[in-house]
Amino acid sequence: MDGLSILDLMMRGGAAGVSLILAATLLRRARASSIARVRVTAHSVVREGCGSGHGIGVDLGEAHESAIKEAETDAMKRALMTFGNPFGLALYDKSRANVGADGAPTSGAISSEEAIALEDRIKALGADRNALLQYYQVDGPHQLTPKQLASAHASLDKKEAAARESEAA
Repeated sequence: MDGLSILDLMMRGGAAGVSLILAATLLRRARASSIARVRVTAHSVVREGCGSGHGIGVDLGEAHESAIKEAETDAMKRALMTFGNPFGLALYDKSRANVGADGAPTSGAISSEEAIALEDRIKALGADRNALLQYYQVDGPHQLTPKQLASAHASLDKKEAAARESEAA
């Protein structure tokens, strides 16, 4: 600091000097960022999640530890939310309406027969399979939840109705 000691700065600057010292201390803190990828398996259903974290600490080790914890937590929440309320979807429910809700847990994914029937319907309608899977953030129809399956069929119903209307016109 150009020949000024911290004590000189405090004496000359008073409260402003203390603020400057605190600001300088904060600027010298170590910073780290981290990303994490987790895989959660429940019975035969596999879901993945990615997350990122950013840490600030007095040294690089503390910053890394904080960043890694944040990234792992973020990734785990993203993976668990795809299972629905029983496995963590309620973590993102700001109103807390579904937190602690009683009820029978729903199955994590649809049956193979339902997945095959959906695949057949997608092919028959000429629908964009990849767009549908990307919308639900799954790799294949077998990873859809029953609620997502119902929603997918509703979307295909609309596509089918639109196709019939265009044929009639």
